[in-house]
Amino acid sequence: MPGVKGMRSSPAQLANLRPWKPGQSGNPAGRKPAGAYVREWINSLTHQDLTSDELASIADDDTMPYAKRLAATRMLNSLESDRLGLKEAEFVLNQTAGRPSQPIEHQAVTGQQIGDRLEAIRAKLATFDKPKSL
Repeated sequence: MPGVKGMRSSPAQLANLRPWKPGQSGNPAGRKPAGAYVREWINSLTHQDLTSDELASIADDDTMPYAKRLAATRMLNSLESDRLGLKEAEFVLNQTAGRPSQPIEHQAVTGQQIGDRLEAIRAKLATFDKPKSL
């Protein structure tokens, strides 16, 4: 029977196979970004109002999911008063409250302004001495 090498497919299984339509995805929701799980655990642990000892026990528990242990470790590090603690605190705050917005000032340049600038450059270039030909 056709199928994956080493695996047998029954006629009922093969009857259920339908090709996707053009442009259709087999995984419409997609995979979560790598940091999404850590962010979810940080939010969850933050809402639980855990003590440092409780966070330390989560961080040290090998039976806990890695993302939960990492979240607990980063939260513990954020309590330190050194430079790393400040960076970790910033990370935890960004994950829970979101990054603060940073407005960007922008001025659009019109075609007329570009033309005017090109004319000014051409005029400036015209004032330079032309190189003597050899």
